[in-house]
Amino acid sequence: MRTMSPLLTRLGGAAAAVTLLSACSGNMQSQVAPSTATSSGVTSYAGNAAKSVLSPWAFRGPLPAVQPDHKKSWISPDAKNRGNANLYVSNLGTDDVTIYTYKNNGLKTALSGTLTGFTEPAVPCADAKGNVFIPDYGTGKIYEYAYGATTPSQTLTDPNGAPVSCSVDPSTGNLAVADFAPSAPSGTVSIYTQATGSPATVSVSSIAHPAFVGYTPTGALYVDGLDSTATFAIAMAPAGSNTFSAVSITGGVTLYSPGAIVWGGSYLLVGDQTYQNTQTSAVYQLCTCGGATLQYKGQAVITGSTDVIGFWKRGSGNTARIIAPDYGNPANGVAIYNPVTQAITANLTDSVSQPVGATISQKGK
Repeated sequence: MRTMSPLLTRLGGAAAAVTLLSACSGNMQSQVAPSTATSSGVTSYAGNAAKSVLSPWAFRGPLPAVQPDHKKSWISPDAKNRGNANLYVSNLGTDDVTIYTYKNNGLKTALSGTLTGFTEPAVPCADAKGNVFIPDYGTGKIYEYAYGATTPSQTLTDPNGAPVSCSVDPSTGNLAVADFAPSAPSGTVSIYTQATGSPATVSVSSIAHPAFVGYTPTGALYVDGLDSTATFAIAMAPAGSNTFSAVSITGGVTLYSPGAIVWGGSYLLVGDQTYQNTQTSAVYQLCTCGGATLQYKGQAVITGSTDVIGFWKRGSGNTARIIAPDYGNPANGVAIYNPVTQAITANLTDSVSQPVGATISQKGK
C-alpha cells in the first residue's frame, strides 16, 4: 500500500530554510550561510506553553488519552528481508509503533507492520545491527526488537521513570535514555552498558527535565531539555565520562523547545519544536568543534510543520532526507523533507496518528 499524500503546499509567513548539507559519510560538505534572523520581538509562545504543559512533546496542548492497542503485532515478509530499510514511527494517538519499508528516498514507502501493547511509545532509536529500542513513557520500560521482529528480545526497566528518547553509542554499544520527569531538581540520563541490564544513573545538573539524547560516532553524549525555568538547555558528557557539563551555542541563534539530537555525518543535528518561538519546527546544524560550545552552521526549517519532535536523518548530499513526524499536523503525518531543495517531498499518513518519533532499522547498516 502506498502511503504518501500529494506534496503539501508550504505555508506562508515562516522563515526560509537554510540548506542543511551535512553528510552521513562524515566528509565535510559546503558550509551553509548563518541565518541573519533573530528572535527579538517574537512573542513568548514556546516559553509560556512549556511552563504550563511541561511535556517533552505536547507544547500544543495536553497529551491524548492512553489507549493501548491489544491487537496482535504484525510485520510483512518484505520488512523482514535482509538489507531493507524499515522506518519505525511512534504514535501517541494510537499508542502503537508503525513500521514502513523505506525506499527511493522516501518516495516509495509502504506500511509493513505494527507493534502494539505500548502505553505511550516515545522516541525510538536503532543500532547498527538493526535492533530497535522503543522507550515507553507511560510504563518506564524500554523494549528492544531485533530487526524484523514482532516480539521484544528484551525489556529494560528505567528506574528513574518517564523515558522519552534513546540513543546507541556506535563506539561501545551503550544505550542512553533521557528521563524527562525526575523527582530531584537535577535531571538524569540512564546509561545501559552494552544496551542491557540495569542502568547507571547519570545526573545532569543544568537540565531539570532531560528530553532527548544523541551520541556522536566517537562516544560523546549530548542531552537537551528544559532547565528549572522551563528554558531550553543542552549539555554534553565526553566519551568515557559520566559527567555532563552545560554547552552553549554560538552563532547568534536561540533554541526554544527541545527536539531530537541526531548525528548528521559531519555535524550534530538538534531540533527545535518551536523555531524562533513560532509554531514551525526546525533542525539546526551544529559543529562539535568547540569543546564547551556548539557552533551554528545552518538550519532546515520544516516549513508547514506544527510540531516536529523526534526526527531522523537518512542519506547524504542530494539524497539527504529529514524524516519529520509532525505531532501537531495530521495532514503532514510524517513529512519526508529534502534539506537541499528545502521542500517536503512526500507525506506518510497511513496509520499515522500524533507521531512523536522515528528511526530507521537496517541490518548491517
